[in-house]
Amino acid sequence: MYPVGYKTEWINSDHSAKFHSEICDGAVIPGGSSYGDTPVFRVTRWLTAKAFEKDFPDDEPRREAAAKKASEDPLICDSPNSSLAAWCKMVVKSNSFHTMNGEETEPGARKVTSAGTADRFCLDDIDVIQTIEASTWVDDVCPMYQYCEQRGSWAAEGLRRAKYTLAAARELLNVMKDASKAQTEAKAAREKVLREARNAPKTIDKIERALAVLDDDIAAIDARLMECGSDVAAAQEIQVEKDAKTEKQALYYAEWERLEEVMMQAEEIAEEA
Repeated sequence: MYPVGYKTEWINSDHSAKFHSEICDGAVIPGGSSYGDTPVFRVTRWLTAKAFEKDFPDDEPRREAAAKKASEDPLICDSPNSSLAAWCKMVVKSNSFHTMNGEETEPGARKVTSAGTADRFCLDDIDVIQTIEASTWVDDVCPMYQYCEQRGSWAAEGLRRAKYTLAAARELLNVMKDASKAQTEAKAAREKVLREARNAPKTIDKIERALAVLDDDIAAIDARLMECGSDVAAAQEIQVEKDAKTEKQALYYAEWERLEEVMMQAEEIAEEA
């Protein structure tokens, strides 16, 4: 049983972001597509003025204005599977951003902030469960609900939920490690593209000159083939030489095309920045 409308609020350790956790009705989830007749776990991140201290170190009004503007498009993560799955998504997205020379390039919703290492829905908190079970509507909306004392004892329930909390923290840490590795690899790949794109014009110029030489070589070989006349053995020997030249020519053209694609990728990376 998941109580639709249930909400929690959590502020991260450096007070740069406020997180709202909410259980929504999947059929009418605000601002999102329908998930059908199932509860949806939603986590929303709102940036605070603290998140903009590096941008405006001596200007509190501008920090407040930046936070207000960012709140128009907060970072939202949904999951119809579990509260932990929603927080895993938030941990990844809240800690992910594009960089250029080590600096953040995307403002607002893509600003990096810590999201902690815990499931902040707090459905593993005994106080929360006791409050829910004390509600008069439980039997009405979920007549098959099994109360904690029917399942065992509050002590056993507390131990079970403590184990879940530990498992959730481990899962979130693993997600953060995987995301960090992926981000590092993506950054390295972008840097490789940009580096290769910078050298591409010179390389293409060399390829053009090499192709011009090959064109002359192939033209000369064609002339020699014409001179062979009916000498099949001589023609075959010269044809082997021509095949080697045309194969090399094809490799040059393939590399030229690849470098053109690299330069296009570099332009897209520059536009994202």
